[in-house]
Amino acid sequence: MTSPSLACIFAVLLVASAQAQTSGILREVWTNVSGSNVSDLLNSPNYPGAPVWRGVGPDFRTPVDWQENYGVRVRAFLTPTTSANYTFWISGDDQCELWLSTDATPEKRVRIARTPPWTAPLLWTKFPEQRSVPVTLAAGQRY
Repeated sequence: MTSPSLACIFAVLLVASAQAQTSGILREVWTNVSGSNVSDLLNSPNYPGAPVWRGVGPDFRTPVDWQENYGVRVRAFLTPTTSANYTFWISGDDQCELWLSTDATPEKRVRIARTPPWTAPLLWTKFPEQRSVPVTLAAGQRY
């Protein structure tokens, strides 16, 4: 069962210890987004410059069943405390993508996981694409 909303729950689970920047996770919301694909948000006339809401929170989770026809972008810097191979997961309603840069430069980001259509909140295993391959991150380096 899918809905016409474009909402995404971005949640990151790490295999080893890591933490986001101390200022938190930036969440931006756009309303009146028709469709259920990431491209519908990216092609919205108000994206990226005019979100209807912008706020900083403590984690990557977004509200569930908040509204219909909206899109969310969640961004943060990640600075691991331990050098290790990390695995990332994503879940969301509807289509979602998880991107990670090879350094602190957004232009070097690559998609590492996605939800083809929707998943239930916090359901990490519906599709194999929800899980990234292990990504080597260095302690103290900002991504």
